[in-house]
Amino acid sequence: MKPTALSDRQARNIILAAEQLGHRREPDLHPRQYDSQLHEDAQTAEAFLADGHPAVLADALVRPDPISADDAAERLTDGWVSLADIEQIISAAETIGFSAPEPELPLLECVIRFDQGRAAVAYLWQTAPELLNEVLADRALLAPTPDDAWIPCPSCHR
Repeated sequence: MKPTALSDRQARNIILAAEQLGHRREPDLHPRQYDSQLHEDAQTAEAFLADGHPAVLADALVRPDPISADDAAERLTDGWVSLADIEQIISAAETIGFSAPEPELPLLECVIRFDQGRAAVAYLWQTAPELLNEVLADRALLAPTPDDAWIPCPSCHR
């Protein structure tokens, strides 16, 4: 079976399906490294599945996204986007019907916009991931994080 151009969703599912059958990605990388290697890792996983598990490959291609909209929003807005990016994300989401939620508490304007941006990312992840890709380009790539990934300290990020 010849490798094909995969959507990000398909790439994530193929990686997970292959890993359930023993295929492994390079260990001990930072989660963002796995994100940047999403399609390269999916190509090797696709070859692994095509070689011995074609039915699993076919199933992986049609599965729903394994990363929820809320998880994607959390990961994509956690230090990887600027306020300018947030404004572009909100604008893109508004073009297809998104309405930014109003804050429940009085907060600083930038905090409100980041919260609204996180909601816009979740909305786009579910409804129009191609718009999210237009705004963030490669920064919108998210891969499943393997158990043996290097997870930085939440306090110092090392």
